[in-house]
Amino acid sequence: LTKGDEFGDSIVAAVDIKAGSGIFISYKGSGATSSEIFQKYGFVEGYPQLWAWKDPVSLREGSFLCLSDDDGGVIINPTESMTADAGTVIGLIDTLLAGAGTHNSNVSMEELEQFSNHFNGCLQSLPTTLAQDTDILNTWKQNLLLAESTSTNDDNDKVGSVNDISDMISAIDYRISFKGAIGKALVVAEALIAKKNEYIGEL
Repeated sequence: LTKGDEFGDSIVAAVDIKAGSGIFISYKGSGATSSEIFQKYGFVEGYPQLWAWKDPVSLREGSFLCLSDDDGGVIINPTESMTADAGTVIGLIDTLLAGAGTHNSNVSMEELEQFSNHFNGCLQSLPTTLAQDTDILNTWKQNLLLAESTSTNDDNDKVGSVNDISDMISAIDYRISFKGAIGKALVVAEALIAKKNEYIGEL
């Protein structure tokens, strides 16, 4: 994207685009996390999603890439090169998925245990579960439909109410994305911990 003149900006594609084909422009930028995208724009983009964490006690930091709906579609503590182009390079998800198993198997036991402890604690500290958030979201969506059906452009109070409900729905969508991603990452981390413990037991 290049800033232009009074006629607008220009976008140059890295690959040829066939006439009539769709164009996806990512909001992510280089290494932006899903939380940062939500804070700036009010929604969470689709995959790949980069989630970062910082332990408030140890101040240790880490991140993970969530690449798909599959439990195996997670990369724990991805390298900078993995996150730099996430969401901006065509075909990157397939490349990352192909290398996810090898990368994750090289994450140390200490890192995996820190990761697991942090996110299990995080989920336990939250006031609602993923299932409860889904029920809450459905209720708010019904509230939005009701508010939209009874509001007019001349009714500022009801229009404001519709906007407030839309904001609440966005926030709950974010919580669902966050908790769902954590759940997938924990499945991967805990499977790796079990596998490493099994290997240690055989020595």
